[in-house]
Amino acid sequence: MLLVICGAGSAGPPGGGLPVASPADSGWQESPDPVIARLTAMYGAVMLTRGQPPPTIRFRDEAEVAAFQASLDTASVTLSGRRVELQAPAAAALAAARDELATMGIALQARGRGPAGRSYATSVANWRSRLLPALRHWVAVGRLSAAEAARIRALHDDAQIAAVLDLEDRGLWCGTRLDATILSSVAAPGSSQHHSLLAIDLVTGDPRLPGVLARHGWHRTVLG
Repeated sequence: MLLVICGAGSAGPPGGGLPVASPADSGWQESPDPVIARLTAMYGAVMLTRGQPPPTIRFRDEAEVAAFQASLDTASVTLSGRRVELQAPAAAALAAARDELATMGIALQARGRGPAGRSYATSVANWRSRLLPALRHWVAVGRLSAAEAARIRALHDDAQIAAVLDLEDRGLWCGTRLDATILSSVAAPGSSQHHSLLAIDLVTGDPRLPGVLARHGWHRTVLG
């Protein structure tokens, strides 16, 4: 499960729902660009962070990601023997949650090979790991021509994201199970909350864990 540090010790919304980012809450100005608006709706909770929010909802390339990450005050935290690096306020909050969970006999564990910080190239690779199988599927079932699939594969990131969202508007879903938006399965290139060192993938099997994490500002903000 992906969790994002987006509150100052908040217990989260009533009923355990997801915190929702909005221009009124974060000062983020709504974009007239429909793609940016969609990305903001999915990932904008990161703008509510107690740390340093990203300057944009989508970084354009590796240089922008690297420059922002280099500007951050970071710290490491160890989870079940595994060290991860986050923005300093996020690391402190995660360490506090880890310690509280330990008193309950719960070991907080990071999930996956790159659970915290992420490069632009990694976000592109993750995006393509969902997109390419989806394009092959829709071609195989006759809903998309091979030529159109090839055109989409060849597009630059900006244009490709827009083209994929247009496909989904036609009901050609590109999420992992092909029944929901790709944005619920993977972030568009440059829009991963991990770029800002404010998000982490955790093993969250114990039902007590989300409540403890929420008390320390960590919330699940993307359904998928």
